Amino acid sequence: MSNTREAVAIVAALLREHGMRATLAALEKEAGSLMQEGDGTISDAADLALKLRALKLGSKVAPAHSDLGESDPLMAPYGGKLAVVLEQTVSSAHPANVLCVAFCGASREFLASGGADKLIALTSATSGEVEHRLSDHTAPVLAVAPQPDGGTLLASAAMDGRVLLHDVNTHELVGEWTAHKKYALCASWRDRETFATCSSDGTVAAFRAGGEAGSSFVKAFDLPLSREHGVT
Repeated sequence: MSNTREAVAIVAALLREHGMRATLAALEKEAGSLMQEGDGTISDAADLALKLRALKLGSKVAPAHSDLGESDPLMAPYGGKLAVVLEQTVSSAHPANVLCVAFCGASREFLASGGADKLIALTSATSGEVEHRLSDHTAPVLAVAPQPDGGTLLASAAMDGRVLLHDVNTHELVGEWTAHKKYALCASWRDRETFATCSSDGTVAAFRAGGEAGSSFVKAFDLPLSREHGVT
């Protein structure tokens, strides 16, 4: 238990050091008594910060075993910079389970999330506010995939086997297909003009752009890969 409390306290010291107040408050709320000193095994915040800095310096990093040797960037000591941590949790996007999420939009300015409520919520990546909900699916949404290279399209797949394509700027439904006989499980883009989906019916469906400047998409073909076990 003392090791658990010390680990929690080290994380708290790290959050405090980097000014992540919202995340720290959430940790304190969840950890409860683990944040409290009881038997003298937990050091104060300053001592914990020192321990944390010692860990970040990586003074006992094992030597690299790749051909790059010590120049391997993956083996370099921790530089003391944290990855960006979002300071807020968007809890209003869906009333039910959230099943998938991806950044989308030309500048990845939206966070698209698909839910068991059959909706795709478009949340501002800046403000954290839900700006729109796409309601064209008729079953829980299992996958969302943004068009790459600055594209504004969003492919989505749902439990009814349907695959939809929306423009996240105009919210227009620009394509829809009953692509699979069972759950459509995932979606992925190859480039701006080609994407594919897979299903528990054992097939992969591919879609490619058609029309002027790729303004519309058509289903190109099916690949029956595994009728018995599905494709995930």
